[in-house]
Amino acid sequence: MSDLTQTATKGTAWNTVASLARIASALLILPILTRLLDPADFGILAVGMPVILFMMLFNDMGIGPALVRADNPSKSFWSTAFFTNLVMGTLLTIIVYATAGLAADAFKTPRAEPILQALAFALILNCFSVVPGAWLMRQFNFRALAIIEIVSSFTGIAVAIYTAQQGAGAWALVWQQLTMFAFKSTLLWACARVPLALTFDWREIKAILPFISNLLGSQIINFFARNSDNFIIARVLGEAALGFYSIAYRIMLLPIQFFAWGIASVLLPTLSTFKTDLPRVKQACLRVFRIIALITFPAMAGIAALSEPIIGVILGPKMLPAAPILAILAPIGAFQSLSSSQGAMFMTLGRTDILLRYTLLTTIIVVIAFVIGTRFGLVGTAIAYLIGNMILVVPIFRSLLGLMDGTLRDMWGAVGITAINALLMGAIIYLLAEYLRFSGATDLETLLICIPAGGALYGALLLLTDRKAIPELFDLGRKVIA
Repeated sequence: MSDLTQTATKGTAWNTVASLARIASALLILPILTRLLDPADFGILAVGMPVILFMMLFNDMGIGPALVRADNPSKSFWSTAFFTNLVMGTLLTIIVYATAGLAADAFKTPRAEPILQALAFALILNCFSVVPGAWLMRQFNFRALAIIEIVSSFTGIAVAIYTAQQGAGAWALVWQQLTMFAFKSTLLWACARVPLALTFDWREIKAILPFISNLLGSQIINFFARNSDNFIIARVLGEAALGFYSIAYRIMLLPIQFFAWGIASVLLPTLSTFKTDLPRVKQACLRVFRIIALITFPAMAGIAALSEPIIGVILGPKMLPAAPILAILAPIGAFQSLSSSQGAMFMTLGRTDILLRYTLLTTIIVVIAFVIGTRFGLVGTAIAYLIGNMILVVPIFRSLLGLMDGTLRDMWGAVGITAINALLMGAIIYLLAEYLRFSGATDLETLLICIPAGGALYGALLLLTDRKAIPELFDLGRKVIA
């Protein structure tokens, strides 16, 4: 194993550890908070957080990835990037605080106004994390990044649980976010040794302006694509429906957060070291798609097959309306687990212009799907979202692989067998779960039987159709444990 491969593998392992901590924190906090808070409380946060996350795009402005991708960024570049982020964070905090009432009115949720005003301070807290985060990523110090993520997440959880027990309602979720961002920024600066000076050079920004402008445009459009569901559902179907949808979406994202995002965050610094060697980039990207599919595809198939007992056991009976939504969103999670790494690949190749165009296409199709879907209720919205994602798969992957002299046949060779195995396993486990339900088994008993059975069945299918996958997965698991 080369030094670069070993470093990237260690980085992925540490990111996986951080993802495991995020999943553990979600599994810890969701069952507690869903019993302490109302669905409408989650709906209010789902109204406020998209506004904050959108504004955070302007904190970074694509400068963070540009720092990671740069061959040899100067001290002036680091300083200019930091002060740019600081000024933007301050301005955005003021803007969001002053316009919180307008945003709440737009969502027809007056209770969201003070929530948004408080969350506005997350913007200035987050602006301090961009530059030290890029520095640690360039140093491949994913161990420090993972530990910071874990400490920040669990500190936020502790605050959320305590304040929820004190009757804070939706404000418990607000304090969770503010605590997490404050701890993250503080710890990043404690670990990073960024070369800063009291200088600002516009030429440093001008040199990367085409890269960051296309990237920022893509991130803005992608944000609207990912959050248009929250806006449309809140306005058409109400806070409670949005609460059920957002909870189902959170659970769907867990396998992606666990693994796909861990790999995606390592891709940009790793691929950037040999970005001009297209055959090697293609080989690495197809390898990434294969590894992601081996983990996330069966996970999503299992979530779809067992959505009702999963919701019943983890979140309680009052959240069962989220179960059919979760079953429909799970296949979308399989698509998104692969697409989560596309941004890093386009950035590595310096083609943020193509990323911008396809992000615009994605947004148009997804928004149309939601507008049509809400006419048929919450389930109709989820189905429309699934159809929109299926339409987008072929053109986006064809474009990305074409930049590396690859084809869709290469893509199918990387993930095709895995997709078939996952679908077959999911169908059998669904039938088993239905049999157990009619036999009188509880939700917990169904999960205790079906989850091991699904794992064993998937392993057997791999032995029959893709034997190389077994040692690959064991080797990855060994590195994560190590």
